[in-house]
Amino acid sequence: MIESIEMSAIDESPTNPRKIFNGIDELAADIAVRGLLQPILLRPRPRKRFELVFGSRRFRAAKSAGLQKIDSVVRDMEDRAVVEAQVAENQQREDIHPLEEADGYRQLIDLHGATADEIALLVGKSRSYVYERMRLNALCGRARSVLLDGRIPPSTALLVARLPTPVLQMEVVNLVLSQGYDGEPMTYREAKALIEEDYMLRLDQASFPTELADLVPKAGPCQACPKRTGAQAELFPGLSKDICTDPPCFKSKVEAEWARVKKQAKADGAKVLSEPDSQRVFPYGGVPAGNSGYVDLDLAHPDDRKKRTYRELFGEHTPEVTVARDRDGKAHDLVRAKEAKAALKAAGHKLSAASASSRPGSPAPGAAAARLKARIDAEVNRRTIGALAEAVSSDVRIREGTMLEVLRLVGKGFIESSWSDTLGLVAQRRGLDNGGSNALFKIFEKGSPSEVVGLLVELAVSRTTYANYSRHGQNLLAAGTRLFDVDTGGLRGEVSAELRPKAKPKSARKKTSRKKAAGKGTRKKAGSKRAKGRR
Repeated sequence: MIESIEMSAIDESPTNPRKIFNGIDELAADIAVRGLLQPILLRPRPRKRFELVFGSRRFRAAKSAGLQKIDSVVRDMEDRAVVEAQVAENQQREDIHPLEEADGYRQLIDLHGATADEIALLVGKSRSYVYERMRLNALCGRARSVLLDGRIPPSTALLVARLPTPVLQMEVVNLVLSQGYDGEPMTYREAKALIEEDYMLRLDQASFPTELADLVPKAGPCQACPKRTGAQAELFPGLSKDICTDPPCFKSKVEAEWARVKKQAKADGAKVLSEPDSQRVFPYGGVPAGNSGYVDLDLAHPDDRKKRTYRELFGEHTPEVTVARDRDGKAHDLVRAKEAKAALKAAGHKLSAASASSRPGSPAPGAAAARLKARIDAEVNRRTIGALAEAVSSDVRIREGTMLEVLRLVGKGFIESSWSDTLGLVAQRRGLDNGGSNALFKIFEKGSPSEVVGLLVELAVSRTTYANYSRHGQNLLAAGTRLFDVDTGGLRGEVSAELRPKAKPKSARKKTSRKKAAGKGTRKKAGSKRAKGRR
């Protein structure tokens, strides 16, 4: 039954999840001309008042149009039924905002004990859809604000919502808004890469024992942590179940484990390297640098056919241990290269001193020439790739057409599967140092046919910039240069002229020869003494 209710007796519902109302003025103008075509739903409240269950947009437009009364259906309803009706009615809108959906679902669960399965049945959506929307309720205030303003899409907001603390969420939101291509916000793909690379940490590669409950007592063991992806698998589709989403907690465990290792090392009489010294030993990854002067006890000796570690080879002859940690926080037991050499000998192993030592020693015969050739080969490959990419980009045979869309798709796949250092080299050659792989992705999205094909070819052959990477790679580069008439011979001559050592003037060589002749006898005599001493 439809009743005409005084507008002044109606209160908007505090549980209505709808917060965004568009087109009020247009609807008000229509109501002023044609009247209200559909009644609103009310429920009676004490003191002769009514709560608006749904129809808020019509109610506001009617008020704006100057109506004193409004057609209504009045129905007695329980609190849960009111929220269910609001959520269901809201779901029928084409412009429903994801945050409004999330707020409605939360009310049903938190206030009325509904389950995700019940909500999914109510709104005609899947259980995973309901869970994803509910996750938006975890957004901090700033993240909610930029989502409501439309500055980030719901897909990106969902990525941010996976982060467990407001501080992390705000940090990522600021990066997403400011670090995109050409000053624009990051795309979903860019934001996903940022979060997965910098804010999601693999527990199977952690430098601490993840099962320890007392390493950081307030955090407990990682396997029982609600911030592990496996604890909420529905929110992390496609990701491993053993990923930590709380970098500060992860870091605190790294530091706690390092403190424990240092304390034990000192108790055992081992030396512990300072942080700067550790970074000099491990400038990049988890293997000591070749000039660090140390070997890692738990790395296999490169010349041992049985692939035994230094620790296994040394046995009871293990020298004094030094403890250091790499840049990922993992602790390593090291010994000095000089002492490693002596320990190998004492243990009866006839392994080359060069393999046991990490010190820069005398180069092998022809090493300088080999290094120069490698440099020339790498530089020739780099310039050849550049010349080939330019030749392809200027080729008049490439035309717009259906195939272009296929090539754009293939190119984006190339970027997803290429090594990051390869993408860095390509971006650097193109002067896109600040954009990196994201800038290359934009070329495949919006570039001309020649730009798309040029970048495709460049990516296909770029791994050959590592000299002699593979015979097949070199053949691929050669095939491309033949197809587009790139003069590799000229490039090789140009690079060789630049990189080979310059010959000294003749006068300087003669002067040097005279000096050599004058001191020849002295050096020979000294050399004989050294040789005699060695015998």
